[in-house]
Parts: sequence; structure tokens; C-alpha cells
Amino acid sequence: MVELIAAWEPQDDEQRHIQWTQNISQALAPYALKGGYISFLDQEEQERVRLAFGSNYERLLDLKRKYDPDDVFRSTIGHLALQHNN
Repeated sequence: MVELIAAWEPQDDEQRHIQWTQNISQALAPYALKGGYISFLDQEEQERVRLAFGSNYERLLDLKRKYDPDDVFRSTIGHLALQHNN
């Protein structure tokens, strides 16, 4: 598992550091999980939730609807995608 975090001094060239991080991310992409690690996904990455769960997604969605119809367990990012598909 790799998490990229770029930081720089205020006087540094911001774009150079951002570009470095994006380049490393693109270089590592072929080795990454298709949807990413579900706990690291941000709310803006809901389309990746289905990829993260892979072939289990539909089964998990059915279980969520059956056993948690009131969305009591909504502490994960992934719940948003599951909830919107109800």
C-alpha cells in the first residue's frame, strides 16, 4: 500500500511538487487495486466504490438494502454509493 503525500515550503514551486506527485501516482497506477482501498476513498470518488468492491458490489448492495434499510451503518464513504442506488 502506498499513500502519496506532497509537502513543500511556502517559497517552493508548488506546481513542481504537485506534478511530481501526479507523475508518481500515474507510474504506480498499473500496480494499484482497481477501485483503490475503500477506506482511503474521498467523497468525490464515489465512482470508484463499485470498482473497490469488484464482483461483490451487487451482493453487498442487496445485503445493505435487506439488513440496513434505514442506513444505520453509514460511517463509510462507500455507503453513499450504496445509499444512492436504493
